[in-house]
Amino acid sequence: MISKIWPKVLILIVAVTTLGAGRVKVRVWDHHIHDKPYRIKMFKKFNREHPDVKIEYTSLGSGMMVQMLNLAFKTGDPPEVFKPQGELTLIKLMDLGWIVPLDDIAPDPATFKAWKARFPAELKPFVEGLNMFNGKIYSFPVSAPLYGNLLFYNKKLFREAGIVDENGEPTPPTTWSEFREYAKRITQAGKGRYYGVALMAKQPGAAFDMSLLSTLAKASGYYHSSRFPNNLKTGRFDYSSPILRKAIQLWIDIKNDGSILPGYASMDDETARIAFAMNRAGMIFGGFWVVAGFLAINPNCDFDVALPPVMDGVKRVHPWRDIGGGGSYVVAKPCKHPDAVWKVIDFLSSYEFREGWVKYGGGISFYPQINKPENFPHPTLAKIAQWSQKYLRLGPIIRPEARRVADYMEPVHPDIGNTILGIFLGKVGFEALDDLERRMNAAFDRAMEKARKDGLHITREDFIFPDFDITKNEDYVPQKR
Repeated sequence: MISKIWPKVLILIVAVTTLGAGRVKVRVWDHHIHDKPYRIKMFKKFNREHPDVKIEYTSLGSGMMVQMLNLAFKTGDPPEVFKPQGELTLIKLMDLGWIVPLDDIAPDPATFKAWKARFPAELKPFVEGLNMFNGKIYSFPVSAPLYGNLLFYNKKLFREAGIVDENGEPTPPTTWSEFREYAKRITQAGKGRYYGVALMAKQPGAAFDMSLLSTLAKASGYYHSSRFPNNLKTGRFDYSSPILRKAIQLWIDIKNDGSILPGYASMDDETARIAFAMNRAGMIFGGFWVVAGFLAINPNCDFDVALPPVMDGVKRVHPWRDIGGGGSYVVAKPCKHPDAVWKVIDFLSSYEFREGWVKYGGGISFYPQINKPENFPHPTLAKIAQWSQKYLRLGPIIRPEARRVADYMEPVHPDIGNTILGIFLGKVGFEALDDLERRMNAAFDRAMEKARKDGLHITREDFIFPDFDITKNEDYVPQKR
């Protein structure tokens, strides 16, 4: 089947980059799904207003995006503008020599300086070693530092289950025991029509990151990272945390209660969102991007958002932010039509495009002046923006050069998501976490060795922050070493 598809794919990739009488085509590739209709609308507007440039837009799934980019660069015909994805990180793309700095495509230094001034300097939009190399900028931030994954709850189903306050308003769970109890009560009220919580276990990495690793466990004091060691005292991967294991057990208990929407083993994130929006699940975990999806599926969906529940008796731990914000598009090398490509980059980073994106529900802008409550299409997005500004703190920052070790890290199978899935389904015991810990550390040791052989100056100390206390909800100020 695949062999029949690839020739058609190749035909799509190998496209003429000039149209008509001097009109230049700029291909834009990304992996956007939740805001794809908005981007299509805006790119059509751009094409109407620029008779000399035409954007040809392609949205690909994350896995396919990596495959297609690799193939496009091998054939020598990559898209002019695209978003880094998967193992093709911005740093990796720069190391491969596949992208050009934005400095080199801007019409002149004055224009480039004015463009850089759009981004608020206090948020550190351009950081050497992250999106700037040797003083040149390769990408620009789009979204503001965000709180992360949160709990969305269906107010209609909460009311039907009687989970309301004295005023009849739905009340979300604040502890793990409440989360389990509310899921059970909603399921009982649904009598087979709806259930307590939706879980998209078809994608175990995303499922357990959103619903366990970066939500339930993290809010209770567990730190997770799949790219770098998660024990900041030792600089090693560590899965012995009681918080992590109790969070997994919580999900097992909820499963055994019968409170998870059936079909979770074959359910992906989109299917789960549809179920929630169509009133078949009372709760679901996700980030800001799910809001637009809920509204597109069911404009009348009555939902709200809450901070993740915490383990009983534990003080809430808020996540920390890295420097800068969410990354964006890069420009492929060689850039044959810099003037046309610059117009596209200028448009993608414009206030007009970003304000419309916020109003559509695409996310929270890196430009603070756009993030007004009235600009968001749903109150939950305004809440997320407020929480992000109020609660996020600056955490430990790994040196940019040391971050590159992740590019040398071999995939470990089964990974953390599939290991948790195996425990969740009862196929393996908790000892599988001990085995994963050994394999992750061995893979990281090999990656460190390879990186050093390539000339990177990396030591274990780069990943150790002995004075950091995750339970302190304040900016981290490292002590001198």
